[in-house]
Amino acid sequence: MEYVWVWGVIAAALAIAFLAGLSSEAGRWVYFPIKEMRADGGAMEDEGKYRATLACDGRYTSFTFGDRTIRFRTSRALLRYIEVKEWDKGYLVVTAEYDGAAAPVEEYIDLVPILQDLYYDPQAFLGPIREVLVA
Repeated sequence: MEYVWVWGVIAAALAIAFLAGLSSEAGRWVYFPIKEMRADGGAMEDEGKYRATLACDGRYTSFTFGDRTIRFRTSRALLRYIEVKEWDKGYLVVTAEYDGAAAPVEEYIDLVPILQDLYYDPQAFLGPIREVLVA
């Protein structure tokens, strides 16, 4: 019987909190916005929430999406990434500049095996990404 009373109080408190959020204030309705959630449960920001970045940092390439950064080793001769030509759910076609190369080189990066080696779910991590930019 005590548990029923406790659950009744909790339900009443939740109902009051919900109705307080819908009350009008100076003629304007107040509401609680629902934010889109990331796969790990955190809220995404509206601006750039579908955008990832690719950067070269010395001997490492970093791929950043949201608050996650994946770093992996690359050639010592890699100077920078110039542009991302294509993005296809984990497969990148990029133009890169190498030390000693006369012209930019087209490179191919497959993130799926890298994510699997790090015990990430590639579909959950890469699924929301619509665009990849060079940082």
